[in-house]
Amino acid sequence: MRTRVKSSQAEVVIVFLLYFRLVVLKRLLRFCSATNSFCGFLSTSCQFRPWRGKRWTSPNHAQGCELISGGTCTLQASGLVTSALHVLLIQDHVLIVNLQLSVSHLEELLSQKTVAVIDVSQACAQPALTEMESSGVEKLARGILSSLRTLTDVSGQGGPVVLAVAEEQCAGWNLCSLFGILLGFPATYWFDQKRSFENCLSMVPLLVTTATASWDAVAGGSRHCFSSFSVPNVLMPETRPTLDRWTEKLQERFSQQSAFSALTLSSQTLSLPSVSL
Repeated sequence: MRTRVKSSQAEVVIVFLLYFRLVVLKRLLRFCSATNSFCGFLSTSCQFRPWRGKRWTSPNHAQGCELISGGTCTLQASGLVTSALHVLLIQDHVLIVNLQLSVSHLEELLSQKTVAVIDVSQACAQPALTEMESSGVEKLARGILSSLRTLTDVSGQGGPVVLAVAEEQCAGWNLCSLFGILLGFPATYWFDQKRSFENCLSMVPLLVTTATASWDAVAGGSRHCFSSFSVPNVLMPETRPTLDRWTEKLQERFSQQSAFSALTLSSQTLSLPSVSL
C-alpha cells in the first residue's frame, strides 16, 4: 500500500514538474517573441535597417495590417519608437517601413549599383553574377521606389500609413530578389521563375554572414540578429568590394544610434542539400 502511495505521489510530482516547465517555456517563448518583435521595430526606427518584414499567413491581410499598424502607432505614441514608421503590404507580406531610409537606400542602389545580383536559376551549372537590368531587378527596384514615393505623399497626415501594392503592379516580381533588396543585403539571389522556382544551390558552399547586436534595456543585455545573408564562396572575390561597402555602411549607421550596442559580424561556411529561397 505504501509503495502505491509513493508511486502516486511521484507521478503527481512528475506531472507538476512537466506542467511547470511547459508554462515557463511558453512564457519564455512569448517573451523572446515580444522582444524580437520590439527590437525589429526599434532597429527600423533608429535607421539601423530600412525594413522589417513579416509574412501574414492568414487570408485576412487587412487584419494583419491593422494589428501591425496599431502596434506601430502605440510604440510611437509611447516614445519608445521615435521615427515615423509606416506599413507596406506586398501580396501576403507585411513590411514595416522607415520611409526616409528606404527611399534613400533604393535611390543609392539604383544610381550606384550597390547590390550584387546572383543568378541561381536551376539551369545554371553554378551561381553566377548577373546584371540588374537584364534580370529585371532594376525594374523591380524602381517599382517599389514608386510605391514608396506614393507613401511619402500621404505620410504627413499623422500616424502610420498603410499602403497595399496593387496585384497587377507586383505581378511577376521576383520576391526573393525583392526582399534581398528591401532588407538591405549587399547581395540578392535571382532565378528565372518563368522556367522554375528551383535553384542550383544544392551542396554549394555558402558564406553566411550574420549581424547581431545587444539591446541593453533588458537586464544583462539581450542579443538579437538583425541581418543574415549568404553569398556562394565561388563568387567571394567578385563580391568582396560590395560586401566591404555594406559593412562600412552598417557600422556607420550603427554608430549613429544608441539603442543597441556591441555590433558583431560573424560568418560561417555551410553546404546544404537544399536551399529554400
